[in-house]
Amino acid sequence: MMSAIFAGARANWLAGILSRVTARLLRLTGRAPTSAQRQPSPWLAGSTHRWHTNPAFCAAGDRVDGHSCRVAILILQFIPDATVELLRAAITHDLGANAVGDLASPVKRKNPDLYAAVEGLEGDALSAMGFDIPAHVLSARDRAFLHLCDGLDAYLWAVTHRPDYVRARADWRDMFAGLQSRADALGVRWKFNEIVEGVCDGKF
Repeated sequence: MMSAIFAGARANWLAGILSRVTARLLRLTGRAPTSAQRQPSPWLAGSTHRWHTNPAFCAAGDRVDGHSCRVAILILQFIPDATVELLRAAITHDLGANAVGDLASPVKRKNPDLYAAVEGLEGDALSAMGFDIPAHVLSARDRAFLHLCDGLDAYLWAVTHRPDYVRARADWRDMFAGLQSRADALGVRWKFNEIVEGVCDGKF
């Protein structure tokens, strides 16, 4: 009986050593073990929380997957026949935030070098998930709509959850004016106004 137990323990010990040696050899030869090659989960990446550095919104429960879906919805409101590439960009554009967190916009504006570095890390994370979209895939107009809807969703989320805070602050008023200018440049100001009024009136 004791010899059987000893034999089992020795087999487990040898298996553990073999596993560690194999993993080390694979690393030395540049081939990582299968578990290390597994790609990050996009589904899990969507659970990254937004606004975590903003005391006014950090507890509101906004997540990257919800934001991305709302951006896609806004795009479809502006462009009912939006391209697959644009919608794909909308629902994946922020998944890379799981690598660095949601960097606050004021921090990005004040620290362009840091912003560029963070953008690079997010891009690497998207690539690891298989969702990197080459710049040439989207037209300039599609990129402009993605940018507009990304910012518009942030504004609508904020004004829905803390209208008092948003309307009292000059930076949010400036942001809204910038969104209006983008809508003007794209020739969709009427639709922009309709969307904003619908959200603020609570129509659903």
